[in-house]
Amino acid sequence: MQKLELEEPVLIAAWPGMGLVGFNAVEYLRGSLGADKVAEIDSTDFFAIPGIQVKDGLTVPLKVPTNAFHGWKNPGPGKDLLLFLGSAQPVTGRELALSNLVLQVAQLFGVHEIFTAAAMAAQIDHLAPSRVFGVSNSAEEASQLAGLGVLMLQEGEIGGLNGLLIGVAHQQGIRGSCLMGEMPNYTTHIENPKASMAVLEVLSQMLSLSLDLSPLAERARYIEAQIQGFLATARSQSESGSAESGSESEEATPSDDEDDSSGTKSGGGAIN
Repeated sequence: MQKLELEEPVLIAAWPGMGLVGFNAVEYLRGSLGADKVAEIDSTDFFAIPGIQVKDGLTVPLKVPTNAFHGWKNPGPGKDLLLFLGSAQPVTGRELALSNLVLQVAQLFGVHEIFTAAAMAAQIDHLAPSRVFGVSNSAEEASQLAGLGVLMLQEGEIGGLNGLLIGVAHQQGIRGSCLMGEMPNYTTHIENPKASMAVLEVLSQMLSLSLDLSPLAERARYIEAQIQGFLATARSQSESGSAESGSESEEATPSDDEDDSSGTKSGGGAIN
C-alpha cells in the first residue's frame, strides 16, 4: 500500500457490467484526474482462471483480474477521492468477501461515503438522452440525488458488486449510493460512453468536480454512428431478402390475371 494522505475521501467503485457504463466512468475519472495507484487486493481467492490462450504455438501471458485503488488529493475545496476498479466480477460465492475487503481497505484511508456506478438497460432508442437512475442507503443522500434529477429506483434488484457494495456498506454504517446510466436494452454488449458521461455529470455535481467530458461525448457520437450504420445495413439486407422472396414466390406461382391500371400485377406479391 502506497502512503497517501487523503482527507476523508469519497470512494467511487466499479466493476465491469452492461455497456461497461460504470467501469468506463470510473476509469475515465481516474485518467482525467491523474489518480495514483495506492493499493491493490490480491486476486488469488476471488477469480478462476480455467485455462490458457495460445497463439502461433505459444502461450499468451495470463491476464489475471486486478482490484486496484487509486487516490486523488483535491487541490481545491472539494473532497479527496479514492477510486476502486475491479477488472472482473468475482466467482460465485466470493462476492460478499470481496465487498467486505474493499470496504476494509477504504476505511484504512478514512472513507465514510461511497458511490458505485452501473448501467440501467431500458426500452429506449440509442439516440435518446441517457437518464441516471439511483439507489441509496441514506434517505438524506437519496433526496440530494433526486434534487439533481436522478430518478430514484422504487423497486428491483441490482446485480453484481456495483449493487452489493452499497448493501454491505449499509451494514457497516457507511453511507452509499449507486448511480446507473440508462442505455438501450438491445446494445448491452456495446460500450455506452453516453451513459457513462451521464453518471459522471451527476458525480461532478455531488462532489464539486470540474471535468472535461468532451472526449466521452465524441466517443458517444462515434458509437452511435456505428450503431446507425449497422442497423441500416441490417434493414437493407432484410428488405432485399423480402424482395427476393416475393419475386421467387411470383415466379413459382404465375397468375392468369391481367395487369391492373397501376401497372402492378393483381395476382403478384407486394413489398411494403
